[in-house]
Amino acid sequence: MASWVSTAKLPPQAVAGASLFATSGCLSCHTYLGSGVSNLGGQDLTREALKGRGLDWQIRHQRCPSCVVHGSQMPKFGLGEPALRALAIFLEASKGKR
Repeated sequence: MASWVSTAKLPPQAVAGASLFATSGCLSCHTYLGSGVSNLGGQDLTREALKGRGLDWQIRHQRCPSCVVHGSQMPKFGLGEPALRALAIFLEASKGKR
C-alpha cells in the first residue's frame, strides 16, 4: 500500500482509503497497480478516477453495488459512512502511475 501512495502520487486525503482498500478484501476481486486478483471478474481500479464518476457515485456503489450497476456481483460493504467516504476519496484520486 505504501508504494501505491508514491507510485500513483496519491494526495494525503486518499491514504486512509488506500489502506482500507488494501486491508478490507477489495484485492480479493480487484487489482490495483498490479496487486490483487481479478479472476472473480472485478475490474482493475488503478485508473478509476479517470472515469469521472464522483464521490457520490462511489459511495452509493459501495453501499449497494447492484442498485447502481444492475447485475453487479460485488458484495455490499457493511462499512460506516466515514469508511465508505475514505474508499471513495481513494478511488477518485486513483489516476494510475504518475
